Amino acid sequence: MTTDEIVASLRVRAAVHRSNQRNATAADEDAAATLIESQASEIAILKTQPAYAEDAATKGDLARQTAGGMEMEIEELRNALGGLLEGCVIKGGEVITIPFLNERTF
Repeated sequence: MTTDEIVASLRVRAAVHRSNQRNATAADEDAAATLIESQASEIAILKTQPAYAEDAATKGDLARQTAGGMEMEIEELRNALGGLLEGCVIKGGEVITIPFLNERTF
């Protein structure tokens, strides 16, 4: 091999080496970009979770307040039923009502 051929061969090898480095760098950059995108989407998801938690807490408070109101209504109905049953006589498994209770309104 002549000196010129050796120099040309070294130049080709250097060019291939630089090309491989550029390709490796591009692949590394693509991998980094993909990682950044996936982390950004995870961050976006994590940012929404406190909003979901606050919404759930608000709905839970509202449900507790509603249930408390229902408990009061149930208690009132039990009292009214107790008042109705005071005027009833159970005889042989049948409920016999006293006529004036049928006219009573609540």
